[in-house]
Amino acid sequence: MAPLRVRAQRVRVAKNFSRTMPFAIAMAAHLHVRETDKRRLNKLRSELQAKSGRRVTTQDLMAKVISLAQDEKERLLGASLRPMNRREIAALMRLPVNTGIRTCEEEIDDTLAKEFH
Repeated sequence: MAPLRVRAQRVRVAKNFSRTMPFAIAMAAHLHVRETDKRRLNKLRSELQAKSGRRVTTQDLMAKVISLAQDEKERLLGASLRPMNRREIAALMRLPVNTGIRTCEEEIDDTLAKEFH
């Protein structure tokens, strides 16, 4: 995995300094990203760059992804992480199963008749 470098910066104003003299506290993090994911990020970055008509950095893309994840937090964390209750399990079990095999009622009747006679 190649590391993807992400640098986030936050600006704070110290209490004893005037508001016109901020100093930056930089936070850096290294993320290890699989090559396939890195290619997907680069593809997204280039698509966003083509659509917006301006240069988009990986940092810009990551900021956008994080914003979207925060907006869709319920879906991101959502129902898939909790166990299903009995009612949900029963509803799932009632769903038809598509096996890809085409049958008709007559074929089923003939097969069952042969097996039981």
